[in-house]
Amino acid sequence: MIGLSPSDSPASGDDESTWSNPAKLSRKLRELALRSHQALKAEAGPHYPSLPRPAERQQDLNDLLGELARLRQKIHALGLQALVPWIDTLLRQVENRLNMTHREARP
Repeated sequence: MIGLSPSDSPASGDDESTWSNPAKLSRKLRELALRSHQALKAEAGPHYPSLPRPAERQQDLNDLLGELARLRQKIHALGLQALVPWIDTLLRQVENRLNMTHREARP
């Protein structure tokens, strides 16, 4: 049986340890990849009545963009060059979706 210590818990508060611990970094990468995929897929699909209002979508995309930008900085700082094209592409896609959402919100 594998036990988790409090420091291995995804909810542990030491954010800097997330970037130096491979398991936590992997979890963060998966979390942001999933959130990005869900945000991009929901926005690109047919009209969903359950989608948040445009202002809420913009805020969600802004939050996601900020987290992705921070992840990009950490990836560069850690020298994880293999992930650079992936994070750059993901950032571009979220930025494009955010720009489209801004245009749709204008009267």
